Amino acid sequence: MFLAAILLPPPKPHTVSDDKARELGALVIINGGSYQPGNGAPAPAQLFVGAERIWALDSHFQPLLVIPAAEITSANAIQAQAKNHWILQVRWSDNSAEFCYQGVFAEHLARVASSTLSGVMHSPLPMLPRSRAASA
Repeated sequence: MFLAAILLPPPKPHTVSDDKARELGALVIINGGSYQPGNGAPAPAQLFVGAERIWALDSHFQPLLVIPAAEITSANAIQAQAKNHWILQVRWSDNSAEFCYQGVFAEHLARVASSTLSGVMHSPLPMLPRSRAASA
């Protein structure tokens, strides 16, 4: 039995985040920095990125914000005026949200979040020029 225990691979670590991602159908979880909902206090957020929706959840996995992925028009990482402060600006439909990152890795985290959200954005189909023969 001892030999079998040594030869078996170790069990995969199981986290509550994994369960929540599976429940939401999220493809990836990324650091969401700090998000301030309305007049509330800023809260650390994790972004659960799915093909249909992006959920910003607090540390207790309560939703702070839900963004329909198909409606996102931009996700940009922007340096704030303060050193080591970056902002992820997300715009969709007639809404927008800002996620603030601080510290040495602020730029990296904001850029990773921007890139990840850009990956699930639906880009419009290109418009082909109409030929003159087709319109005549």
